[in-house]
Amino acid sequence: MSPAAVVLALSLHGAAAAVLWWASPFRPTEPPQDAIMITVDAGAPPTSMDSQSDDKPVQAVAAGTPEPAPPEPPREEPQQALAEPPPPEQPPPPQPTPPPSLEQALALPEELPPPTARDFPKPVPPPPPRPAARPPQGALSQAPLPRPPQPAPAQPSMNSPASVPAPPSNSSDWLIGKGRARNAYLDLVARHTARHRFYPRISADNKQEGRVVTRVTIARDGRLIDVRIDKSSGWPAIDAAELETIRKSAPFPPVPGDMPGDPLILILPIHYDLTFSRKR
Repeated sequence: MSPAAVVLALSLHGAAAAVLWWASPFRPTEPPQDAIMITVDAGAPPTSMDSQSDDKPVQAVAAGTPEPAPPEPPREEPQQALAEPPPPEQPPPPQPTPPPSLEQALALPEELPPPTARDFPKPVPPPPPRPAARPPQGALSQAPLPRPPQPAPAQPSMNSPASVPAPPSNSSDWLIGKGRARNAYLDLVARHTARHRFYPRISADNKQEGRVVTRVTIARDGRLIDVRIDKSSGWPAIDAAELETIRKSAPFPPVPGDMPGDPLILILPIHYDLTFSRKR
C-alpha cells in the first residue's frame, strides 16, 4: 500500500471517530488536548525525485487532518446497581429451656386407665402335634435283651439275728402267758434278769420313766441268740439299759422239754419307774 492510501485511511477513521464523539451525549466539556503526531513508516526510502514530489502532499494532508478524539471515559454505573445487598438477618439463637422444678419432677404421673382386652395380644394357638412316626412294615421288632442271672441269696449264718427263723403265726411261742410251762419259764427268766437290771443314772436325774418291750431269742440250751427292742420307752437311756441287762443275763436256764420251739422267742415287757426300778 502506498503512503497516500495509508494517510487517507487514517483520515477517514479519524473523521468517523470525531463524528461519533460529537454525537455522544456524554461528551466531556474539558478543553481539547494537544494533537497526537502520527508517524507512518513508508517502507524503503524513496528516490530523490519521488521524495521531492511526495513531501508537499504529505504535509498538506497532515495539516488538513482533524485532531483525533480522546477516548471515551468509562461510564460510571449507578451506585445502587453496584452496591451489594445487605446480608440476611440471622435468626436469634434459641433460648435454653429452664430445667423442671422440683415440684414438677416429683409430681406423680396421671393414673392410666385400666387395661382392657385390646391391650393384651391374642394368644397364639399351639401348633398341632405331629403324628408319631410309624416304623416300616418290613422292620423286625427288636427282641428284649436277656437279663443277667441273679446271684443266689447268701445263706445267713447261725449267729446273725436274721438267721433266726420266725415261728408260725399260730405258734404258742408268740403268745404270752399261755400254758403253765410257759408261764413258769417266763417267771424264771424274769427273776434271772432282775439280778442284772439297773436304773440309768441320767434317767433318774431327769426323772425319766417308761415301759420298754424286748424281743429275746433263746436256744434250747439257754444260749442268747438275739435281743432287740420291740417297743421303745421313748427314752434312749432306758432302752439301752434294758438291752445291756439282757446281754449280761446270758446264758439263761435251759428250756424245759415240754415247751415247743427251737429256738424259743420270748416277749419281755419291763416298766422303769423311780419307785420300783425292777418291776416287771
